[in-house]
Amino acid sequence: MSLEQLQLAFDYKNDRLSFVFQEQKEADEESIQMNGRAFGILGKPTHITLLKQIIPGFSSKKDMSAIELRQMLSQIDEVSALTVASSLSISDRIEQMEGFIRAMVEQEGFGGAVLVKSGGKRVVYGGFGVADESGTLNTVKTRFCIGSITKQFTSTAILLLIQEGKFSLDCEINSLLPERYQSLKWKGITVRHLLSMSSGIHDIGSDAEDVGRSMVFRLDEIVAQFSDADLRFYPGEMHEYCNSSYTLLGAIIEECSKQSYNDCLKTRIFDRYVMKNTGLFSSFGAEAQASGFYLGVDGKRKCIDPSEMAIHCSKAFSAGGLVSSIEDMEKWNEALYDDDLLTPESRRAMADTGEGSILFDPARWAYESDDQGRAKPKVGVTYDRVRYGFGVFVDGNGEIVFHGGMIPGFTSFIVRNTVTRDCVVVLCNQIFISSPDDMPMPEMMALHLWEMLQR
Repeated sequence: MSLEQLQLAFDYKNDRLSFVFQEQKEADEESIQMNGRAFGILGKPTHITLLKQIIPGFSSKKDMSAIELRQMLSQIDEVSALTVASSLSISDRIEQMEGFIRAMVEQEGFGGAVLVKSGGKRVVYGGFGVADESGTLNTVKTRFCIGSITKQFTSTAILLLIQEGKFSLDCEINSLLPERYQSLKWKGITVRHLLSMSSGIHDIGSDAEDVGRSMVFRLDEIVAQFSDADLRFYPGEMHEYCNSSYTLLGAIIEECSKQSYNDCLKTRIFDRYVMKNTGLFSSFGAEAQASGFYLGVDGKRKCIDPSEMAIHCSKAFSAGGLVSSIEDMEKWNEALYDDDLLTPESRRAMADTGEGSILFDPARWAYESDDQGRAKPKVGVTYDRVRYGFGVFVDGNGEIVFHGGMIPGFTSFIVRNTVTRDCVVVLCNQIFISSPDDMPMPEMMALHLWEMLQR
């Protein structure tokens, strides 16, 4: 494959700066590392010096990617008219992606499945590594727990029920939930608050009852674990990632569709797009189901013992309890462009975050509180914001949506550009426990593949 040449140009204050990043077969003292490869910088010496000055840590030997370089530059107020272009053809990039995946399998022990689409055209598609302790290979049909990627299926089901006229985004949830799930603490909380994780409801977590449990959690057991907790902040004023909100959305789906959560999705989505390997974990047997693994500090794979799960899979329910295959995830990606599924208005609502919501972070920010202990932002304080739509994080001008998933033994990540129809999905049947603060492998892989795709 040809060595890559990356062209970078941008306006900085009153100057137009341009550079060429030339890939090298061997690194030298002046090389920088990008995606594990060495690049030399060509350009005016004064411009190169300036580039290293305006980007903190740029001259270090730390590996970075072109997408990180773009992000760092785009966050500088004086930078404008930024362009990045690569000399690699699409066939070169496909070869590069496939080589990267092979390296992850051989060097890092990746096991799972990958989909990459460029402009709506499939360019990488396959299963990698083993699905279970017997050595069965992962395929495009192998089912993986997808964790919180479930949330975009839940939000779609809610939008479908809205399109059917069952309720609206601004209906209060107590008017939609069965009486046994309603709470006076939730007065004023709407469907929109649940979808955007701005409700203030306490996030469900692990419980002593989870470990060693052999029975599937009932929905009333799950709701009971957070329904008595006080709200953490005023609905609509802040954002905090909240699985409980999506559990309640599942309850609303069941009440308003008069079907089980799984059956509602099956009749409206899975059957329609022939997604035979997608559904709640509890709705399938073990056949074609990947086993979940941990990769221990000794570097050895260990199959997860379901009785030792910190959070029982059934407890994830409509917040993270679905399984799917990479074959079905491709069908899901295509379904999200079908106007006969979600209307353009519904799709816009899913990714419409405006300027984003204030990120609730008690450890970092000082908030005011009412007499019930609910936080509210202080006037005059600038808070960090997060752009969370309905079951997806949002970037760019709203065209890029993404989300990760993690559940015992499984990790996953999906990123889509709804304008260019680029898409990357990585499903994985293992979790690394040696570096808990590191980015999960599927997210790291998906973002590297996404960066290779965008050049």
